Amino acid sequence: MAAAQVVVACERNPWANPVVTAKIKPAFQTAHNQIEPLVDAARAGDPRNQAAIETVRADHARRRRGRLRFAQASEGGQGVRTGRSPANG
Repeated sequence: MAAAQVVVACERNPWANPVVTAKIKPAFQTAHNQIEPLVDAARAGDPRNQAAIETVRADHARRRRGRLRFAQASEGGQGVRTGRSPANG
């Protein structure tokens, strides 16, 4: 539910870049699809799924950061940082 709310908020934001919003939307849907069954199992009392939930959340956060950096770079933003300064080439 929270993922859907974030996507709707991004779509309604007049300053949001439509290209970036379009790239983020599938990532939120994937995260929702992966996390929802794990959350349901944890609520039903299966403590083993808590670790799985945290793993999926961390993986989603890592992928989301990568997609955002790629989207920013493709739009001419600051984008991907390589750790190199312009002086080092």
